[in-house]
Amino acid sequence: MFKICKHQFGQAISSPRVYIALLLGCVVQIISSMPLLEFSKQIGKPLNIFDSFIYFNCDTYIIATAFLGILILASDIPFSTQSETYTLMRVSRRKWVFGKILYLFCACVIYYFIIMITGMLFIAENAYVANAWNEPIYYLAKNINPEMAADANAYFSYSHVLLLSPLQALAASFTLSVAYSFVMSLFIFYLNLKLPRILSFAAAIMIHVIGYLLAVLFTSRFYIKFSLLGNSLLMYHDIQNVYKGKVFTTLPQSFLIFSVLAAVLSALIMTAIRKYDFRITVGAKQ
Repeated sequence: MFKICKHQFGQAISSPRVYIALLLGCVVQIISSMPLLEFSKQIGKPLNIFDSFIYFNCDTYIIATAFLGILILASDIPFSTQSETYTLMRVSRRKWVFGKILYLFCACVIYYFIIMITGMLFIAENAYVANAWNEPIYYLAKNINPEMAADANAYFSYSHVLLLSPLQALAASFTLSVAYSFVMSLFIFYLNLKLPRILSFAAAIMIHVIGYLLAVLFTSRFYIKFSLLGNSLLMYHDIQNVYKGKVFTTLPQSFLIFSVLAAVLSALIMTAIRKYDFRITVGAKQ
């Protein structure tokens, strides 16, 4: 299993798609951090180094755009090379599948870790390290100095997020982003065993777009509960039962949803792989 994962990473490192995906994610993170950094400079107060990724995860459009990098990374799973059939001759299908799943999980973790570090480095010129909220985020959440916030195009009206510590918010943001990406990667994996790649990619994009529309179109926040993308965004969670569970899901509920989906999709992949005809190569039927 671990050798399959290692082999997959070896193939990924030599693929231009991986670097395009990472570049996309890092650029989106920098664009997300620009208004926050500008606002902090305007009011003359430093940021917390953790703010960049927390702010990133609390922007529906930004996080939806960054996810496209994951789609690029996972679009050719599981048939990433011409040698997959020969690899399966040496290992069991079960180990092969688990190796691919492990690769997808690690790829999601590494992708968002690099994005997180990029954001931290970008705001480092005006940031410190501490597990305490700072004035720029507090001012935005409490709508203090709205004129300066508007000039900088900075927006963070999620005061309930401040009930968490910055480290807790960072950990939750990172875990939610990874969980959503991992589940969607498994979905692509399963569809690639059933459909041509272009149809699998289109189906994943459609689910992603539907989740985005559920999060941004409806005035009632109730519908966000049914959006996978909405469940991956920190600000759409009922932190410390502020909303009494009437509007948003709680963090444990979202983690449970992603865990169940990951388990179900993994089981479906195992079922599909047992029936798969490996007399085909690289996913194209002869």
